[in-house]
Amino acid sequence: MLGRMPAIANFLFKLEIIGIIDGIVGYSRSSLRLTHGETAFIFIMYMMTKRNAVTVYKLEKWVSQTPCIQLLFPESNPHQLSEERVGRTLDSIYPHIRDIIFLISKRVIELYKLRKISAVNMDLTNFSVYGNYRNQPEDCEIIKYMGHPKNHDRTRQGLALEVAVESETGFFLHVEVVPGNTADVTRYINMWIEVCKKIWPEFIAIGDCKIASKKNLLFISKHHGKYLAPEYEFDLKTLKKELADPTNTLELLLEVKHSKNRTVFYTGFDTESKIIDDDDKKQYYQRRIIVHSSELESEQRQTLERRKVAFEKGIKDIQEQSLARKYGKVDDLSRKIKNIITKNSMNKYVDYTVEEKIAIIEKNAKRGRPPKGSKPDIVKTEIKWAEFSYTFDLQGYKKLFDTIGFFTLETNVKRSEMSKSDLLILYKGEHIVESFFRSMKTSGIVPSYLHSTKRIAVYTNFSAICTQICIMMQREVSENLKLNKKLLYLFPKNRGVSHTSAEFMLQELDSVAASVCKTNGVYDAVITDQKPDSKAETVFELMNVDVKYWRKEGIQRLFEEMKFSNEIAFEEFMRNKIMYRKSL
Repeated sequence: MLGRMPAIANFLFKLEIIGIIDGIVGYSRSSLRLTHGETAFIFIMYMMTKRNAVTVYKLEKWVSQTPCIQLLFPESNPHQLSEERVGRTLDSIYPHIRDIIFLISKRVIELYKLRKISAVNMDLTNFSVYGNYRNQPEDCEIIKYMGHPKNHDRTRQGLALEVAVESETGFFLHVEVVPGNTADVTRYINMWIEVCKKIWPEFIAIGDCKIASKKNLLFISKHHGKYLAPEYEFDLKTLKKELADPTNTLELLLEVKHSKNRTVFYTGFDTESKIIDDDDKKQYYQRRIIVHSSELESEQRQTLERRKVAFEKGIKDIQEQSLARKYGKVDDLSRKIKNIITKNSMNKYVDYTVEEKIAIIEKNAKRGRPPKGSKPDIVKTEIKWAEFSYTFDLQGYKKLFDTIGFFTLETNVKRSEMSKSDLLILYKGEHIVESFFRSMKTSGIVPSYLHSTKRIAVYTNFSAICTQICIMMQREVSENLKLNKKLLYLFPKNRGVSHTSAEFMLQELDSVAASVCKTNGVYDAVITDQKPDSKAETVFELMNVDVKYWRKEGIQRLFEEMKFSNEIAFEEFMRNKIMYRKSL
């Protein structure tokens, strides 16, 4: 069975993984082992082929059951890929992983002729791995401070991954694993420096609000860099003041059409300001773009209405309970009211008072009916309970609706260099780095049972390489679909689009097998498909994968390397390993 492996191998050869790793780590090969580059090549293929948790000790068995590896590396032996051997490769790569990632980025830039990088999206994400990491080497920094997953699962420890991707293509330019408790705001300068020094000196750094801290923006401005990010602390008072200024008029910036005939409008204006260094009082140019989104306004309006309804319901329940004298202490009632107000963010609009109520209740001292002709003994009892009253500033709350739907972008790109509409389009492309993370966590990166943090770091970078390969596949297919519009409806699940996901295309290839024919005493091979409705051959062509190698030369080389005692033994091998079809 060949499946997706020819396509994966094709792109790994394009990236020159073997040459890059062996050139940096060192070339050392013997009859007993493969080079570090060849081992990494096979391990990445294993990662992109296995759909369950990656366990290194199963690699040896997988290679023994995968004829494709023998086609690629005829001199290989499954015993050369034992758990110990692969572990040594990961340990050897760890000190050089940043240089390897850099050379892979440069290789992608050369392949796709990215002559100018105008914008780079930067972000961090957290991920978790399995295993116990108490006994770790002292020279491994990332293990000293590990975080925990957001779901508070203490059985799994977390690490963080910082990634910088090219905004147009989505290819990574920088990848690094950092401790799990790292604050995001502290890592953007490092990413900016790495991309500037190694990849491209001038670009617009795009990130979320954490890149827009004053320290980060000052550093980028001092070193003549450019940035674009939402405001770090949204100032509602400043927004109201700018909206009240008659010189600031909202104009249409962008119109985006979504499915179900829904259109989102972005309007806004920009103002010039200064960012001041507190040390030397030097001022740096800054531009603020105030944007109003109709979609964001609709979402925030619904959120505000839900909060108001939830607050009113919670207050009504408490009020009924207080009238039923269920709250005996003022502190208990006050705490309950405060929790409801804080939960629904109503602190500025609700004023309440809690009072202690006292009542005298008369009741019989003894149970039962008193004797005939006598009066019952009456006992007076004092009861205390808490009641409250509140006022809601409805007018003040309605004023919130005048300022919803707005967000502010900060940049030092001048008006003469780029318009506010173009900058908004750049910022709207921030999702490309999120797509990279999503691809890593779903198709590229899979659960790992590695117990060494060095190996986890290398494995995570290999996962980024897997994602890079998926993006390359999607780019190749998208470009070919644009040239041949008849293939737009090739994939039923993606009807009418000019691109499709790499995972979906790889699933189409999983049914591909190599069928062997014997003609005039010569073995020949062709690519066949076990699924009659599959489009594997077309996917190979869309990816620009040369299947001729897998049809003749590659499989013929396998037959020359293997010695069979007779034709029956060969037929049995083909029946178990690839897929035998004898020609008449």
